[in-house]
Amino acid sequence: DEIRKDVVRTHPDLHFFLEPEDNLGQRRYAAIERILFVWAKLNKGVRYVQGMNEIVGTIYFVLANDSNEEWACEAEADSYFLFNTLMVEM
Repeated sequence: DEIRKDVVRTHPDLHFFLEPEDNLGQRRYAAIERILFVWAKLNKGVRYVQGMNEIVGTIYFVLANDSNEEWACEAEADSYFLFNTLMVEM
């Protein structure tokens, strides 16, 4: 519930997350929510904290906009991997 509240506030200035066509904006927010939910479940000692959505949202935005469409299609999985790597290093 906390994750969902934060996710819908992620980068509200970017059309990428507000795009109405084919409900793309909402689907992109859902991807961020899944990444954070799974990460929080697998890292109970750290848990989700406010602001993680901004980190994941930025990573996801960059990867989903890759000029290589094959790579862009893997943005959700790759965002999880990069976010997890970043958090492990902290």
